Amino acid sequence: MGTALTLYELTAEARESLAQLAELDLDEQTVRDTMEAIQWPVEVKAQNTLAFASNLEAEAELIEQRIAQLSRRKKSLANRSQWLKDYVLGAMQAAGIKEIRCADFVAKPRNNPERVVIDNEAGLPDACWREIPATREPNKSAIKELLKAGDPAVNAAAHLEQSVRLEFK
Repeated sequence: MGTALTLYELTAEARESLAQLAELDLDEQTVRDTMEAIQWPVEVKAQNTLAFASNLEAEAELIEQRIAQLSRRKKSLANRSQWLKDYVLGAMQAAGIKEIRCADFVAKPRNNPERVVIDNEAGLPDACWREIPATREPNKSAIKELLKAGDPAVNAAAHLEQSVRLEFK
């Protein structure tokens, strides 16, 4: 069994055949029928390629859903683990237990580093504030509007470009 031709190879063959067809002196119906026969393998390969692309998109969506599901599960497990640790810590503190030892681990209550809790933000002096500079980036919506309006300064620094995409449903 031979290997199937790629869409690129089929397109190259079709382009070559169409060029040869243009050189022949044939009636209009024969040309139309021959063009259909030349283009048919390209169309079939393109349909199959697009069907495969559609399957890949569906698989990517399923993976995205699974990632979201696993993320929720991960968060649930982490929350449950923290609740259990807090539960044991509370029991140890209530019972006056300073340490629990076993073959796998040692559990002891430890003080966390101090953290700042702000009770009245408005009462803080200026020395307690910091300024975080805003990020600066081009506003593409505004640039597009100015380009369409013909603004010379913007036209010197930017341009509109239109690409083509293949849409299939």
